[in-house]
Amino acid sequence: MADRASTSLSRLSHLVKRLENRGFVRREPDPCDGRFTNAVLLPDGMA
Repeated sequence: MADRASTSLSRLSHLVKRLENRGFVRREPDPCDGRFTNAVLLPDGMA
């Protein structure tokens, strides 16, 4: 995702943390590979 957004992984992580703090997304472990984290878009994030 960072490549597609033309940014670094660290910067993307900070952005997702801010979105999570605002209630737009939630982070959860990837069920297939625990090394990864999925960001799930919440209803407020869709709006």
